[in-house]
Amino acid sequence: MKKSLLFSFLFFILTSFTTNTIKGINCINGFCVGMNYTEVEKVLENYKTTTRPFYELGIDSEEECLIVLEKNKEQFGLWFDSNPPKKLKGIILLDESIIIDNSIHIGMTLSDYLLIYPRSKIELDMIQGEYEFISNHNGYMIEFQVVNGKTIGNYNGSGLPTSKFHSTERQIDRIVISK
Repeated sequence: MKKSLLFSFLFFILTSFTTNTIKGINCINGFCVGMNYTEVEKVLENYKTTTRPFYELGIDSEEECLIVLEKNKEQFGLWFDSNPPKKLKGIILLDESIIIDNSIHIGMTLSDYLLIYPRSKIELDMIQGEYEFISNHNGYMIEFQVVNGKTIGNYNGSGLPTSKFHSTERQIDRIVISK
């Protein structure tokens, strides 16, 4: 009897720590990063869609982004791998009402974000220098557009990630979920 109870207890402990959970945020309204296009099409049956060039969303690309609408309002954009098999590569949140990670949303101030994730470091996009971002360990990035050449991060000419900020009252412009 004691061996049986001990085995059951050990089995419980081991399985408690080896569950198949996905760390981080990778799904919004049934769309999950990594889904193949056929799976995405099944979820799309519940939505209206349109397309827009990525550059209209502040992303340096001439390709089209599939925009998911709800009540004729843009909710988020989907982008796919260009190589077969076509898989969902990322989700760009476009609506302030979409909340992820318990309270993170477009329009939230950097100071409010830093209350939740105080060790965050911001980086400047080194290709175009048009936006700054914070990569979150939960699988998403929050992004801020550089306005009139003024950055949020205090990079001291290095361009390296920093936890020093010129201003924390700027609001999140975009949230990107990807693998």
